[in-house]
Amino acid sequence: MTILLAPGFDDLPEFLAASQVEIVASLPCYLEENTDAQRGDGAFAQSIDAFNPATVSGLMCRNTLSVGWDGRLFDCDFNQMLNLEVGEGCSSNIHQFNAASLAGRASAVTPTTSST
Repeated sequence: MTILLAPGFDDLPEFLAASQVEIVASLPCYLEENTDAQRGDGAFAQSIDAFNPATVSGLMCRNTLSVGWDGRLFDCDFNQMLNLEVGEGCSSNIHQFNAASLAGRASAVTPTTSST
């Protein structure tokens, strides 16, 4: 969403909101070097600067589960690809699924050790 920072697009956020447009966006890579190579120098930093903390409550990883081939549970497919299993104190495998332990979980943001 670095376009929001570009000259001449100052009215874009209001236009999109008034039009009830929902935007799903991501960086092409989690590495600054790769993102800048694909999108231009400074694209990674601009995207991070444009991040809106008010959107955190609607993140997919806060209310979605992804199940690995081996039954391990992840907060979402992004965390599954990063091997970030659901947080401590939660059911970590579909075979021990417990809705109550997963309902109030915080999304994993650091690597965990597999319990399988």
